[in-house]
Amino acid sequence: MGTVAVVILAVIVLSATLAGGWFRWRSRRRTRGPAAEHRARRDRLRGRLRALAIAVPDRAPLMPHDLPALPMAATIEAHLLAGEPRQALATAEVAVAEAPQNAAGHVLLARALLYCDALVPASAEIARARQLGAREALLDHVEGRVEHLLWVRRVNPGNPEVQQALVPPLVTPFDRFVLKLARQQQVAPADAAVWLAGAGGEGVAGQSTTLAPETVAVLVEQHHEAGVRSLELLVAAAERAPGSAELVFHAARRALQTGFVPEGRALMSRLEPLMAQSTEREAYERDRADLDGRVDLPPEPAPPPTSATAKRSPRLKIVQ
Repeated sequence: MGTVAVVILAVIVLSATLAGGWFRWRSRRRTRGPAAEHRARRDRLRGRLRALAIAVPDRAPLMPHDLPALPMAATIEAHLLAGEPRQALATAEVAVAEAPQNAAGHVLLARALLYCDALVPASAEIARARQLGAREALLDHVEGRVEHLLWVRRVNPGNPEVQQALVPPLVTPFDRFVLKLARQQQVAPADAAVWLAGAGGEGVAGQSTTLAPETVAVLVEQHHEAGVRSLELLVAAAERAPGSAELVFHAARRALQTGFVPEGRALMSRLEPLMAQSTEREAYERDRADLDGRVDLPPEPAPPPTSATAKRSPRLKIVQ
């Protein structure tokens, strides 16, 4: 499937939410000072990421993170470390069946479901754990991964690297598309629409579509918001367990994906001694190789514009 076709499909998938997202975006712009809020939020995250890099130990601890207070937690963790997610899932299901009101069981079940690539049931277990009052670092970590991976797969339809991997590439086709839109947005008039020219590809020759400036604004903001919300959860988890290769690695990845490139690179470097025995070692080495190459990571995003009004323009910006 061609790149433009994937992008058009992603835009169609998102179209049901864009109108409501646009009005919410405009409301926030009028009432909260979006540029100042944007900068303050990113400044807070930047400080936390730098502090996290300092807190990462030089060698992996025997217990990298606390397990939920449940007798079967160690067994579930052992299965996951051994690459046996189905066995971990079966054990977690027994734990929940024996104590359905114990929030810790739902945290462990959500984590096992994540590693079995059952994202929708994992999301449901995250919600149940929250309702039961769970506050574990692992819950923040699992939620930060599950919700973002659901988003990434929704906006990258038909891409096997995304649809079939629990740890997709650092930069997906939709990331490249939004990055291109964001760069156009920075140099174009606020009222300029964007025409997506058909670039061919298998079965999609001649396809094209036009994005109104409002749609462009919402796409860029939703992409940023999905990444930053996930990053906030992943950092919160890693801060409580800076010796966990798994928790810090995913915080570092999301930092790189959301424009915190120096901070993400620093975390990746600090992680090296922790990754030797990690189940995430293969993904870590792939990402480090990408970082050593020419991967097009997003820069620091521009804050949203301060004006909530815009006039329509016949001018088009063409994205090939």
